[in-house]
Amino acid sequence: MKIAIVENDAEQVVRFIGHIKKYSAESGEDCGVVAFGNGIDFLTDYSGDFDAVFMDIDMPLMDGMTAAEKLREIDENVPIVFVTNLAQYAIKGYKVQALDYLVKPVGYFEVALELKKINSLRKNMAGDFVWLTVSGAMRRIPFKDIFYVEILNHDVHVHTKSQVFTYRGTLKETEAKLAGKNFSRCHNCFIVNLHYITEVDGENIKLEDGTNLYLSRNRKKAFLADLTSYLISIAATCVAGFAKKLNAE
Repeated sequence: MKIAIVENDAEQVVRFIGHIKKYSAESGEDCGVVAFGNGIDFLTDYSGDFDAVFMDIDMPLMDGMTAAEKLREIDENVPIVFVTNLAQYAIKGYKVQALDYLVKPVGYFEVALELKKINSLRKNMAGDFVWLTVSGAMRRIPFKDIFYVEILNHDVHVHTKSQVFTYRGTLKETEAKLAGKNFSRCHNCFIVNLHYITEVDGENIKLEDGTNLYLSRNRKKAFLADLTSYLISIAATCVAGFAKKLNAE
């Protein structure tokens, strides 16, 4: 795990690093730690590859809550754990989908518990994201949030549930990143998430959000094969779940 500590109190940083090293030694889980003295430095240097962020709330220059809100603008998924002696502010953590909060002074048991939880989340989510470089920053985008991808004038546009991410690249490179994740190339300009297709009518593909995509003739056979395989896998999963429920009863 790669962990960020955003804390202006050097003594607290040393204590926290000690807890993480102890957890690493006892669990056998390799943990790397990068410390930042304030929220501005953290956001300026944000690399997008952290597995967790332990964020102090009461900091100069930029408080932890503001830093967390700005972090969510560039990374919607990294777990945030607030570390604070201002317990009354912890309730505001819901705004940034904070995983938890720890009240200072933080002991080893509390840190170990959070790291265990984070490690479990990390392993469960492994392979569920695609990393893209958008506007110079690494963005981690869940496959399940992507409706479709299109290319226009050498710019790749990733259409998600909440927004569109645009970057310079090729559709072929993006297609490779989405391989094996229930996406199919339906046109020279489009890659579609099979999960969100509601209708295929001739050369038209309709998506759950109302979007209509064009199905080209030369890609139709491969696309329909991908869609059929996806539907069969969904049906098999449903049957297996139903059978499991019957056996339990």
